[in-house]
Amino acid sequence: MERERRLPKNQLFDLLIIGGGIHGAGIARDAAMRGFKVCLIEKGDFASGTSSKSSKLIHGGLRYLEHGDFKLVREALQERHHLLNIAPHLVHPLSFMLPIYQGDRRGPFWIKTGLTLYDTLAGKRNIHRHEAIAEKDFALQIPSLQEKGLKKIYHYYDAQMNDARLTLENILSAQEKGALPFNYVQATELLEKEGRIVGVRARDLLSSDEGPIEARWTVNATGPWCDQLLARRLKKSKPRLRLTKGIHLIVPRLAENHALLLTAQKDGRVFFCVPWGPYSLIGTTDTDFSGNPDEVHASLEDIQYLLDEIHRLFPKMSLTHHNVVSSFAGVRSLVREEGVSTAQISREYKIEETAPGLWSILGGKFTTYRSLSEAVINRLSKKLKLHEDEKCQTASIPLPGGEKTGTAEELSKEFHLSESTCVHLIQTYGGKARNVAQLAQEGGLSQPLCPHHPHLKAEIVYAFTHEMAQTLDDFFSRRTWVKHSPCHGLEGLEQASRVLTELSILSSEEVQEQKENYRENIRKDQAGFLSL
Repeated sequence: MERERRLPKNQLFDLLIIGGGIHGAGIARDAAMRGFKVCLIEKGDFASGTSSKSSKLIHGGLRYLEHGDFKLVREALQERHHLLNIAPHLVHPLSFMLPIYQGDRRGPFWIKTGLTLYDTLAGKRNIHRHEAIAEKDFALQIPSLQEKGLKKIYHYYDAQMNDARLTLENILSAQEKGALPFNYVQATELLEKEGRIVGVRARDLLSSDEGPIEARWTVNATGPWCDQLLARRLKKSKPRLRLTKGIHLIVPRLAENHALLLTAQKDGRVFFCVPWGPYSLIGTTDTDFSGNPDEVHASLEDIQYLLDEIHRLFPKMSLTHHNVVSSFAGVRSLVREEGVSTAQISREYKIEETAPGLWSILGGKFTTYRSLSEAVINRLSKKLKLHEDEKCQTASIPLPGGEKTGTAEELSKEFHLSESTCVHLIQTYGGKARNVAQLAQEGGLSQPLCPHHPHLKAEIVYAFTHEMAQTLDDFFSRRTWVKHSPCHGLEGLEQASRVLTELSILSSEEVQEQKENYRENIRKDQAGFLSL
């Protein structure tokens, strides 16, 4: 693979997007599909910040009804419907149980009312109407759940997703339509001409190439880093965001067939217990954050908070920090509000012209990224008087892996792979699974990278040659989820490194440096729960 990259210095783009999280990726896709000339730069890997640190849910936000955010919930439920259709391999319906205990802040009447309104707001796009679970069936549904004090359980549906790959597929879709997306390219300075932002000065962190990238309009989609970028132009810029930290734990599976929406006894916050492969994903917390978003990790206090609540609700599991497989932390960027708790701040987004020629995306939630992107590009069309007749099609045209694909049985027969491997490929790559299977067969890369995971040698090659992976961490942390498994990918690290060097995708020096960086990242992620 050609590692040499050059920044597009002598081009004028219609739109330059700073930030390769879900908002930047979605905006790039919509703009490119409507015919805009687009460039996107991201200082790390795509989705390496907040967009890969979510609860892995596409949901309306049942708890937002408590604060009267009916418009947001309706919009999110509509977007849930669209994403189920355009990315069925990455977004799928998920069954939820909602137990109510004696002393919970929200009693059965409040929950019943909220779920009824939730169904109503979803309308014809609803996955399934909620229902109450009969008392005699409590223990059958979730045997390990605490029965003492349990008053009622409701059953409803939302959706689960793979956040990092959903972000990536928006990037790949934008690229297919002519956009130029770059990861590991940092905006070092906002360029200004006659009082107007006309692009950025950028540095390629892989090649040290540096120069201007100019555009008619620029969008600051950097999430938690938004205020930092704006401060480079206005040294005393008033903060527009309130940052909060959320952590998640990965533990052995607590409930086999359902996710759970739970209430913390300590502060009344809701949190999730979501199936994630053979594990459960527990989270999230929501605490104010004032540090550097580049250096966020789960603290001892954060981890203990979740462990205490899980132990109370699942006493039979005897869960302690020894059972924690992995943890991760991310920083949310919320539109700044003073005098309210983090839970009360709206998750609605705001598109603000923070300087002539520069829009900043403030707030928002993962589920509504597509509608936010549509709003941005509708506004851009009017502002630039370009492509005004081109309608948004991102709600109907599938993402790159979202098109129909064959069955695992058909794939298995054609490429002589096990059916279980083909199920994995289809769930990961959707309609692109055949491309990976073909690479495995033709390149002699059908062996597994690691004895604990279904990923093939072909997948790391495909990630570097077709999915813009640049480092081992990109592959193990975001193209796959191996980093957050018990082996953390360490048992497949040498095998992966060997494949990349043998095919001259990376040099031996690059591989050695990347292996050291990857091991250090794992140590940082584990520091919190190993210290308990």
